[in-house]
Amino acid sequence: MTQDHLIQKVFWFVVALNMWGIGMSGPALTAQSYAQASAMQPGTSSPSDIYFAPVAEGDAPSIDFAQLDHQHPLTLTQRIHLTPEFLQTLSQEHLDQVYARLTAGTIPDGALDGIAFLPQRQRDPFEVATQILGKMTSPHTEKYFTLIQNSWTELWKGKVFDRSQKSLQNRVNLTLIHSMAPLLGEQFAQRVQQLPKDSLLFPAKVYCGQSKLDSRRESIILDYAYTDDLPHYREGIDYLAGRNGLEIRDELRMLRPGFYLGRAYMGKFFLINFTLMNHAIAQDWERQVTRQNSLSTTQPVFQEECRTGKHDAKHPGG
Repeated sequence: MTQDHLIQKVFWFVVALNMWGIGMSGPALTAQSYAQASAMQPGTSSPSDIYFAPVAEGDAPSIDFAQLDHQHPLTLTQRIHLTPEFLQTLSQEHLDQVYARLTAGTIPDGALDGIAFLPQRQRDPFEVATQILGKMTSPHTEKYFTLIQNSWTELWKGKVFDRSQKSLQNRVNLTLIHSMAPLLGEQFAQRVQQLPKDSLLFPAKVYCGQSKLDSRRESIILDYAYTDDLPHYREGIDYLAGRNGLEIRDELRMLRPGFYLGRAYMGKFFLINFTLMNHAIAQDWERQVTRQNSLSTTQPVFQEECRTGKHDAKHPGG
């Protein structure tokens, strides 16, 4: 890997942690509201009456997702209350418990608006980048981090899916990248400055596959590893998300039609949570279900394109 490629890899990793993890979370979610949500006692309900199992500590056994799903499935009302804003107030353990009770649903099509967030807001993204990638000798690294940290420019806007081709592209605002491109190497600068401010970058292949969190059932996988055969792949830029770059792999499950909860990984390392929403589909579904009776106890039945696995917990003698 050349020095320019190394610098670019560090730059995009810090972007992912700092801008996607902190800058996208929104000013309405204060540190106080996050602390209150995370301080919920194990086994109690959230404001939308969603049960969360006690978080395992020390040598305690991990949470049995099958049992949690069997005893406390998410109702229609609870799914309506699980908005992007509410999800951002949950601890990572509680987000994991929400995700484990979901199924993949239908693979999205068209443009979806995205919000990415990292609940551990006290994490130092630069420190995490150093731990994962090792100490970088480039004198530019800390300068990049400072520039990104001091900017609230929203870089990632969502994704555009093409169901027919089983692929997607990411909606990226390149305003900040344009201004910093010369620092990332002359060749990279020439490529990125030719792109419009709002660009579709980093294509991925879309398919059903095993979840890294919950192997009982499949998730919708967004795979960036081998994308150089996709028609929209840009040599010299899109590789940054792939097997020779940050090794990004996303997975999605559907909260309700038009609204998905996602998890992004860099190699084996969990990176960030994100939501994707098609507002027209989501709002139409909400209008339909709110006309029904007994929403508080009704279990949703969604169209599924991936393997749902076994939902029920296994009990002795059962």
